[in-house]
Order: sequence, then structure tokens, then C-alpha cells
Amino acid sequence: MSSDNTRTIRYALLIETGLNLSSVVPMLLDPSYMLRWLFKSPEDITPAACTLMQWIGCIITSLNLPLLLAVPNKTSAPALRRSVYMQYAAGEVALGAALAIQYFGGNSGMRDEALLKFMGSMAASLAVRGFFLLARPDLLEVPNDAKKAQ
Repeated sequence: MSSDNTRTIRYALLIETGLNLSSVVPMLLDPSYMLRWLFKSPEDITPAACTLMQWIGCIITSLNLPLLLAVPNKTSAPALRRSVYMQYAAGEVALGAALAIQYFGGNSGMRDEALLKFMGSMAASLAVRGFFLLARPDLLEVPNDAKKAQ
């Protein structure tokens, strides 16, 4: 197995981290901006809703640590990468289902466009995880030359 074999997963982990962190900047610094995009009614943007949006931003920020820990090619990396991707996939399935229920229920207080975009984001993330976990699990492995170097 060549050392280039893990480049794809390592880039995927770094790109996902970058996208996640770029999305939390408005959540943390200007939560009302995010809420205006999410909520149907501007009256729903309250100080409590802004606080909750900032808390969600903090949670998303902290969830990037496992992604970053899975980047280095250490002997424990394959198990960590699988574990992180399976855990995130479970969360994306649950959140995607909740978003679908809210969208089809029609009374969530959220804009339909926002719900659809979030569902699409969950589906795209699940597709990437499925690719690595099911179609190409070999890309999660650490190359033999990297194992020997440790």
C-alpha cells in the first residue's frame, strides 16, 4: 500500500474541518444572521435563540477535534477514522430524519429552504462517509511504510 493511499481521507478530514469551522464563525459572532436565514418569522429571533445558536456553534467547533486527531498516519488512525465516521454518520442520520420530519410536518418555524439545504448537507456527508466506510475502506488504512517509521 503506497503512502499516497491515505492522502484522500486525510484531505477529506481537513476539508470537512475547514468547512465546519467556517460555518461556525457567523454562529458565534453574529447568531442573529444565521437565525434570519433559518427562521420564517423575524419575531422568533430572541436573545435566547441567539444564545442557543452560539451554543450550537461551540458544540460544532468541539466536534472537529476527533476529525483532526484522525488526520495523522498513526497505527491507531484506521480505528479512529472508522469510529469517528460511524459516529458522525449516526448523528447525520438522526438529524437528517428530524429535518425531514420537520419539513414534511410543515410547522417547524424554520424556512423550508433551510431545512432542505440542511438535509442535502446531511446526505452529502453521509455519501462521503459511505464511500470511505463501505466502498473504499482501504483508504482509511495507514500505509505499511508509515507504520514502520513509527
